[in-house]
Amino acid sequence: MKRTCVVIGGGISGMSTAILLAKQGFDVTLVERASRLAPLVRGFSRQGMHFETGFHHTGYLEQGEILDRAFKVMGLTGIESFPLGLGSDQRVVVDGGPTEGYPMSSGFVRLLDVLGDYFPQERSPLQNYLNSVEKTQNSSPYLALDASGPRETPYRDSTLAEVLDSLFTDNRLKSILASQVLYHGVPPAEVSFVFHAWVGAAALRSLRTIKGGGKSLVQAFERALEYAGVRVETGRGVNRVIVSPAGALAGVCLEDGQALETKICVSTVHPALLADLIPEGIFRPAYTNRLARLPETPRAAMVFGMIPTNSDVAPGNSWLFLEGHNPACWFGVEDRRGPGAMSVMISDPGGDNGMASLELAACSAPDVSKYELKEHLIQSYMQRLPSLYQRTQFLEVASPSTFARFTNSPFGSYYGPQHAVGVHPPQPRTRLPGFYLAGQAVVAPGIAGAVISACVAVDVMLGGDTVLKELRQC
Repeated sequence: MKRTCVVIGGGISGMSTAILLAKQGFDVTLVERASRLAPLVRGFSRQGMHFETGFHHTGYLEQGEILDRAFKVMGLTGIESFPLGLGSDQRVVVDGGPTEGYPMSSGFVRLLDVLGDYFPQERSPLQNYLNSVEKTQNSSPYLALDASGPRETPYRDSTLAEVLDSLFTDNRLKSILASQVLYHGVPPAEVSFVFHAWVGAAALRSLRTIKGGGKSLVQAFERALEYAGVRVETGRGVNRVIVSPAGALAGVCLEDGQALETKICVSTVHPALLADLIPEGIFRPAYTNRLARLPETPRAAMVFGMIPTNSDVAPGNSWLFLEGHNPACWFGVEDRRGPGAMSVMISDPGGDNGMASLELAACSAPDVSKYELKEHLIQSYMQRLPSLYQRTQFLEVASPSTFARFTNSPFGSYYGPQHAVGVHPPQPRTRLPGFYLAGQAVVAPGIAGAVISACVAVDVMLGGDTVLKELRQC
């Protein structure tokens, strides 16, 4: 008889966990509170335009890299990925630099050539930095699946800020490289160089996108779930975890009162929500209090619109505007007048109406209203790109509360809890036998972090390196 398992949360980590367990012979039920799986990654549509809210591009999707192999192991089909071309380099605009910004290319050799030409006096330390990033990425068993021999980890005990300050003198280059903290939401002075190299600097190694965007990716997961035989319950979440009088995991209770019996459960929800799911007394108060107080990544704010495409507006155009060289301001916590860092991205909606989708994204303070956010972002956009502003039709705005509803998160942040120095993330195994954790909070944010967290959780559950070995053999 098959062992049963319930996976709570239908995002990328939840879907990945469900598929991997089903392939190991488990009878799996995946429960998602929203009406559809992975609503944030799936995106939304307005007036015939599709907008991305949780996926634009990702690292580690080149042939043989972790996402390429994991998708094959899970049986994802119909995914067409391609590298971002020369015209798709994000332009990073910093104080003291050219008004058009610096191109942030992907690929270590290409980036050294591009930024080395802008900063010739910093070429040698830049080579050192990029080499250190590559070595650190190759030190991870999941990011360098074919590596053998000793794994070198430079700057193991340093923060990103300490490494940048030790190598570079030009604040413009420091800001360009430090801007990648926006991929994980931890300031340079608070994130270890190792974690940043694995996550924030993933784009330095390679950067690919998927035809059809996040919606296409989710549909590939849905096909794989069906093929693996995973039962999917949407539109009702888990209300509580059922524990027997003997202290053993017995099942979960859904919001409509239905009980699902199981002795194995994997939760991918925000760790702060665990205290409401688990009966009192199962976890130590210190544990639940620590999870509830994990420092959070910045709150999310986005404005969506559409713009006619022509010779100076093309899908793939992207800018990142940074105010000053103090990363604390980029996270929207020191200056309420406007965004300290704002990205502007023009995407291909997949239609033939001559219009492209426009997305403005920034970090928000927790208590800023949706109206204020919209005004701040649009005002900054108008000042930065006035010619584009005149042709833009704005359609929608998303505040932290919007993202909180989409992600079933208490905070509406970009990436959930921070992976900062001195912060201890929750581990996959818990004190309740049979109850495990996965998700961005456990391993790392992003598509790769979510998928790897599923691999780690399943290997912890099964014992040994079952999934890791399969990835290496793929």
